[in-house]
Amino acid sequence: MPIPLIAVAAIGGGVVLSAAAITYYYWPNIKKKLFGKTMLIMGPRGCGKTTIAHLLEHDRLPPEAKETKVHGKFKAKKLDLTDLDIDVELVNDMPGNMEARNPKWRPHFEKCDFAIYVLRSDLFLEGEKDHVSRVEQDVKSIKDWLGKHPRKIVFVASYSDKAPKQRKSISDAMAANADFKRIVSLIDSKYRRGPAVGSLASRESGKDLVFHALKEIEEI
Repeated sequence: MPIPLIAVAAIGGGVVLSAAAITYYYWPNIKKKLFGKTMLIMGPRGCGKTTIAHLLEHDRLPPEAKETKVHGKFKAKKLDLTDLDIDVELVNDMPGNMEARNPKWRPHFEKCDFAIYVLRSDLFLEGEKDHVSRVEQDVKSIKDWLGKHPRKIVFVASYSDKAPKQRKSISDAMAANADFKRIVSLIDSKYRRGPAVGSLASRESGKDLVFHALKEIEEI
């Protein structure tokens, strides 16, 4: 039985966890936790939701993605995301205010078992007001939905490769970011995990990020 996954093109501290670090000790637990469940991927446009869905379904980046060539040798990754046998349903993004979007998105939230919310770490760390405001609107709606439909939410911060240079790691910088902390605190800590921080610039980095998010779900 495949794991149905709904990737919503919009509704929308952690540490960067290498895919190589997720051993077979964790993988059976992840598959057991997610088997037969519905996962909802949310977030604004351009955050990498479709790329994450494609990685889960095909274990590679979408054909249209411009992959960054990574030099050097990597440890062999024995875990294949296609082992999860995930069905992906894409729901088109809808611009406009939250009141207009809610009727389209809420049914998907109500029928999912787990949810991932994807935002851009680079835009948060740059203080990009439109992006931060959009995420805040979404999270406020999620908070309202959780009242009647409790769900576990994992926050994923993508585009770490585009983020401005930090004294600390991007993961630590996101965990300490005032806007991020303020927004995620809207949701009770018993419902949320993350952020899982990483890049979707290459297949290797994308798998690292997806594995990190899956590990967060497995630990809920």
